[in-house]
Amino acid sequence: MAKKEQAILNNILNDNKESAPGVFLPVLTLIFLALSFFGTVSPQLRALWILDRNALGQGEFWRIFGCHLVHFSPTHLFYNLLVFACAGWLVEKQNRLLFLLLYMLTAGAVSAALLWRYPNMGHYGGLSGVTCGFLLYSAFLLREQSGPWQRAGWLLLIALPLKVGLEFWHQGSILPYPDKQDFITMPLSHLAGMATAIACFAVSWFQARFFKALKNFPAKRGA
Repeated sequence: MAKKEQAILNNILNDNKESAPGVFLPVLTLIFLALSFFGTVSPQLRALWILDRNALGQGEFWRIFGCHLVHFSPTHLFYNLLVFACAGWLVEKQNRLLFLLLYMLTAGAVSAALLWRYPNMGHYGGLSGVTCGFLLYSAFLLREQSGPWQRAGWLLLIALPLKVGLEFWHQGSILPYPDKQDFITMPLSHLAGMATAIACFAVSWFQARFFKALKNFPAKRGA
């Protein structure tokens, strides 16, 4: 990798101050990847976390945020973990609090949208809606860079909405599933995750520029 490209990569996001210089360990991303794996392979965790409308009626509201860590096939799990590993790293490197906030907001928005739109839906699981939100937020971050990383950001901003649009048209996933797929892909979850990411980035964008303008505003001079 050329020195210029390496410098751009190192400056995509600010290093977390708690990490050693030049070293960043995506702790939260790794934790969520592990939770997704165990939430899928463990029958006990799957039963505890999966979005169950009847269980929600009994006050088990943690399922709104935990259901995204449950998957229904090895391919389903593989796709989501592969993309979330990259997008989660980018968001976490920007700010770990942002990572947690974005997860809570996208997870809540996806669950709420599906419960509202599909009143007869009994169960739901999968990280794809949250992953779409993280991926789109990552695209916004990359777009503010230069060189190949900026082009990658623009490519994601074009390709991700196109993918979701094709899923609505196809009424299901456009990705291949070699194993048995005994679940239905819900494109609305992807749309809800992306909409949440757009809202979050818009708030942070306007907030940053507001405080920058406030800082540069000339102080009033006394007479």
